[in-house]
Amino acid sequence: MVADLEVDLAAEKIIAAEKGVEKIAVEIKSFLSKSWLHDFYKAVGQFGFYNLAIAAVEKDRQLYLAMPDTAYNFLFKDPIAQELASINKMKFIIFSVEIQSIKSWKK
Repeated sequence: MVADLEVDLAAEKIIAAEKGVEKIAVEIKSFLSKSWLHDFYKAVGQFGFYNLAIAAVEKDRQLYLAMPDTAYNFLFKDPIAQELASINKMKFIIFSVEIQSIKSWKK
C-alpha cells in the first residue's frame, strides 16, 4: 500500500531517499492556497497517515515534511503550530522557493 500513496496535487509528492546512512521519505508541500494554516492542518493529517503507513513496512525510514521557508516562518511563530508539530513528532526540510535550495533540516 505504501507504494500506492499519492498526494493530492501534482506539485506535491512523497519521495524516498537516503541522507547519509539515514533512510528518509519526504512529503513535499507547496503551501499555495490562500490559507497557510489550512495547508498546515491538511499536511499534519497527511503526515500522520504517511508516517504510520511507512512505519508498517519500513521501520527505519524517517518521514520529513518539506515546506517553503516563508510558510514555516509564518506558522511557527504560533505556539500551537509548534506544539502540534511536537506532538506528532514531525521533522521538517525547510526550502527556499526563490533560490531553489534547502535552507535547513529540523528534527
